[in-house]
Formats: sequence, structure tokens, C-alpha cells
Amino acid sequence: MLHHTTEVPAVDLSVLQSGWFAQTPNLGPPEIPPGFHLQSQADTLVEAYRDHWREWHMVRRPDQAWLADWLDRIPSTCGHCSHSFRSWVDANPPQFDNWFPYSVAGHNHVNAKIIRPALTVDEAYSIWFPHWGFLTLKDLADATIALASKLPPIRGVAGVPVSGMLVAPQLSTLLHVPLYEASYEFGIRRCAHGYRGSSRHVDESLPLLVVDDTISSGRSLCDVRRRLQDETNLIYAVALANPPAASQVDLYGQLCPEPHLLEWNLANTGYLRSLGFPNYKRGSGIMLDFDGVLCPDPPHFDETTDSGREAYLDWIANAKLGSFVPRMYTIPDIVSYRCEYTRPATEAWLSRQGVKYDRLHLWGDPNSSPATQASSRTWQAREWKGRIYNDSACGLFVESSEAQARDICSVASKPVLCWDTRELLMTPDLRIASSGHAHG
Repeated sequence: MLHHTTEVPAVDLSVLQSGWFAQTPNLGPPEIPPGFHLQSQADTLVEAYRDHWREWHMVRRPDQAWLADWLDRIPSTCGHCSHSFRSWVDANPPQFDNWFPYSVAGHNHVNAKIIRPALTVDEAYSIWFPHWGFLTLKDLADATIALASKLPPIRGVAGVPVSGMLVAPQLSTLLHVPLYEASYEFGIRRCAHGYRGSSRHVDESLPLLVVDDTISSGRSLCDVRRRLQDETNLIYAVALANPPAASQVDLYGQLCPEPHLLEWNLANTGYLRSLGFPNYKRGSGIMLDFDGVLCPDPPHFDETTDSGREAYLDWIANAKLGSFVPRMYTIPDIVSYRCEYTRPATEAWLSRQGVKYDRLHLWGDPNSSPATQASSRTWQAREWKGRIYNDSACGLFVESSEAQARDICSVASKPVLCWDTRELLMTPDLRIASSGHAHG
């Protein structure tokens, strides 16, 4: 559990003038729980601090230049608030070892100017840090069944491709009604069917259900409605609805508060490139384990022998695809305990599968012999992966092994998704939910 103090002592301005990071060059990122999102000047401050930390390690920008940069980001639409906050920051430079109470104090200072109540540290913590959820295909199926029980009589069900077609066939099968697709390109059209589909008798006067998997903000649903504006007698529904957007559909299966990640589209959404820590909506993306994620785990090979390495390289060349294969976006980082001598074979496999990536981290000194690399594994794989993840700006690590996932999470103090168990892990002090939290 994070410990906070309720008072924020002022910091001497000389600390700012002498350069904060000149005094603490090895300072790591603040332990800000994922999901932090405050629409205020205080939010701008924490966002900018996260950027400062990254820039210090990458390009080492001067502190003064960075301070001017993030001060320029503060919204100026409300001039009095902006000026008030800038004045407060001048008197109270950011405190890296006490960041959360500091942010609350800055938020309260601005709120006082617009006659809004102040928040205690505990109140702010409960409001600003929503729990992550990770929703599995089983969760989606459960929500679909819940939706089926709420539907009136319908003449058919039309899924919105692609994810809506995970829901629509289940409803079509459960309710024994025809299956359609409702696409942006072609509108509503009947899907092919087998014997059972051809024997269905339906009342054409009944409404047609248009269904998607989730609704978050409602933008996608608006696009669908515009495309189908000439159609009549339609009902719109989703399996999982974010509460603020639930009123935009006629029916939903279960409520699912954000923030959450979805098993069925995580590999091919923008989160692959943008998921970040501490703020789950920004960052450099998702780091992936290789074996057990992109491809199955290999059998054991004795890599200290020529024959063992030859057999291993042959296995790599012919490895099958795993169940988490991004193709729409480039993977920022892939981390594997494979030795450096396997890099040519590993890169060739990724190229054949159409998997793009920025960085591939493998074990060992590429200038040493394969036998030396194989015999030099002095670190545990989980510790090695954890340190690479900790040093990155990635916001999530996807690891196949449950034991390694828990240790990587502990080493990096950042979220880890265990792909074998479909469990989202986080250190207890950051209060992150380990499973989905959809409810009716």
C-alpha cells in the first residue's frame, strides 16, 4: 500500500535552480498507479514529470528547458486558474519523492479559486485511481448470454465486424434466428448458413438486432447508425457497456467500467503502441514475451552441444504461431531468453509471419560463441526480463509463464499480463484488479 502524508511542505526554489536531476540522476519514475487521469493543471504536471523522466534517460534535456516546456502545456482557456497554478508551482517546485500529495495540493489550490471543495489525499486516491480490468473471451460469452435473456422477440441478429461477430453468432445459435452482418461497406446482409439456418421460420415484422461487443464512448455506434440510417425496425445492443455510454444503446448484457483491456483485441489495437505507465492511456506500448506468446514453448534442447543447437534452430524455423500475434501494429519490444546466436533464425521467423517490431532483446553477448552464450545464463529469465521491462517506458508486459509473470511484476513494479492464465498482475501497493469486473 502506498503511504501518503496529508501536508505538502514547500520546497526551496534553489532546488529547481540547481537542477533537480543534477542532484538525483538515477531517480526512477514515480510509482503512479495506471489509470491516473485528472483533467486539471495538476494532471498536466504529473504527465509532464513522466515525460521528463523519460527524456532524462534518453536525451538528458536540461531541467530548465523541460520546466518551461510543460508550463506551456497548461491550458490557458481559464486564465485565472492557469495563472494561479503557475504561481503555486513557482513557490512549490515538484516533489519527486512525495508526488501524490503534491499533486493533490496543486489540484486543491486551483479548486479553491473556482470555489470547489478540497480533497484529502485518501479521497483523491479513491477517485483518481480506477482499477484496471482484463476481460476474457469467457467474460464476453457470459455477457452475451446475459444479453440474450434481455432481448425481445427478434427476426435476426446482425453483428458489427469484426468484434461484433464474436457476439452475433452466439446469439443467433442460442435464439435460433438468422445471422446477418452490419458492415460499414455493405450495410446489412445475410450470412451463409448450414442446414439449421435454412430451416428457420421467422416473423419479418419483428425487429432486427444490431450488436457489437462493447461500447466505450459511443463513436463507433454513431458510425454504424449513420450507415444504417435508411434501415427501419432496428434494435441496437452490446454485450459489454461502459456505464457513461450505456444509454446510447437499447440493451446491453453487462456493465463494464473503464479502464479495461480486452483479450480478443489487445494484440491488434492502438494499446500495443500507446499503453503506458503510469498513465494507462499513454506510453510506449506493450512488451511481449516470445515463447508461449508469439509461438508455443519449445521442448528442451541441450544448447551446449552442436547437435542440440542445430535441433533448436530447426525447431525455431518451423515453429507454429501462438495465440497472441499482433499484425496491425508494430510491437515496441520483444524479450526472449533465447540466446543471441538464434537471432537470424528468430528474425527470419518473425518476417515470415508478418510480425513487425522495433526491438528484439535476446540473451548473451553477440560477439561470443554460441556455446558460451548458452552456458552464460547466470541470471534467472524472470529477473532479466523484469529489468528490461523496468528500464523501458512500456506500460504492460505479456508473459506466458505464471511464475515468471509474478516475478517480472515484482521486479519492475509494473503491470504484467499472464497469457497462460489470462490474469492481469500488479504489485499490491498499486491496487490493480487482477481480473475483469463486468457486472449486470
